[in-house]
Amino acid sequence: MSSSDDVVALMMEIRKEFERSLSLLNLRVLDQTDFDIPEDISRIQNLHDIVVQDLQDLRKSLESHGAIVEKTELIMSVLSYKLYEIQFAFRNEFDKLKAKKESLTAVLQSGKEEPTIALRLVETDDEIAKLEDTQQKNSESIKAQKLEAQKAYEKAVLVMDENFEKMSNGLSKLLVLIEAEKSTLSESQAQLVDAKFADQVNQIRGEIEKFTALQTTGWKVLYPEEKLSELLQERGLKILHNGQLITGDGQAITFKQAQQSKLLEDISPEGLNELKANMTADTDESTDTTTSSVSIGSKISSEDVSYLKTCLGKPLALAIAEITTLQPRDPIHYLAHWLFKYRYNQQMEDINSIEIDILTEKRNKLAKERWHKFIEGEAKAAVIDMVLRAEDIAQMNELNRIQRETEAMEEMENFEEEARDTLGPYTGPTAGQMAL
Repeated sequence: MSSSDDVVALMMEIRKEFERSLSLLNLRVLDQTDFDIPEDISRIQNLHDIVVQDLQDLRKSLESHGAIVEKTELIMSVLSYKLYEIQFAFRNEFDKLKAKKESLTAVLQSGKEEPTIALRLVETDDEIAKLEDTQQKNSESIKAQKLEAQKAYEKAVLVMDENFEKMSNGLSKLLVLIEAEKSTLSESQAQLVDAKFADQVNQIRGEIEKFTALQTTGWKVLYPEEKLSELLQERGLKILHNGQLITGDGQAITFKQAQQSKLLEDISPEGLNELKANMTADTDESTDTTTSSVSIGSKISSEDVSYLKTCLGKPLALAIAEITTLQPRDPIHYLAHWLFKYRYNQQMEDINSIEIDILTEKRNKLAKERWHKFIEGEAKAAVIDMVLRAEDIAQMNELNRIQRETEAMEEMENFEEEARDTLGPYTGPTAGQMAL
């Protein structure tokens, strides 16, 4: 796989990591503008736990996006070095063809009868045109890849800035909650609360201080060699493996010329000499070990090669590309540190994935419990409502019955009164006398 394919694959990986990191961040409190302090201590403690969980999620998100920033920086460094390299190679080849063309032109103008001169001159012009066309295509391709990496870097940095601001505000809210909890307790109990949360608060403050330092460098972790290499690159300079200094257009330039042009202003000569010496030493060491590496490599079986390629191919390729670009003072130490950091990031990704699965499972379980409680509450409320409605209906029926009986009695009494008024009082025999 070519370096271009590696960059494309790495950019695809970065995009997936970015989308995954965004989808996993689900804040419950710290992304809300309103923040009311409850009066009940149990609700204060519950809100405290939620804020702490949000702070942990923000820390993981910042670390995840920090890895994305590191990868985009690696890609841009590799592409910048590649751009310098192809520009330098183009300049050398172009100068050779130009000298060849001038030589052929001089022969042609001298009047010597050389039947192939004109043809060779045309061929040289074609070679120059093809070289320029190839150079333009390669440069545009690398610049497009750099632009894509730069956009990914800026997106990650923007998200990190926003999350870091939420994290800083979250610490302030956490301290307010602690003070609110202390205000409901006695002095001795308040001191216990301070002691209880002291380590937690100090840890969060330490993380914020670390992220503050990273934010000042654009969320980049820079070593002294990287800072020097980046400063040279900003001024359009690059040191090759042979210790030669070149400009952005591929022109070789001496250190004295660079100093006279003030391109090395505010750069320590000792640091430059050390960087140049290390580059030369690295080149000599690589030359000395080439023969032994080939002989050892010939003894490795195809299975071993496949194993090494599968397990170490990607991390070693990325590490060597970064070392080639940044040119650290101690490449062996830098390689060991880089591989350790790579392995640590892999483990953290696995741990974060497990933690996310556990957290998702807990949240789903909690959501189900809340849903069941909601359903039970709704069912209970419905039953109570039905009972109350039945009681109301029974009461209404009883009242209607009593009203009907009262109306019937009143109607009977009215009828008897009307009968007495019409017929007069009854003076006939009683029921017993009629029988006799």
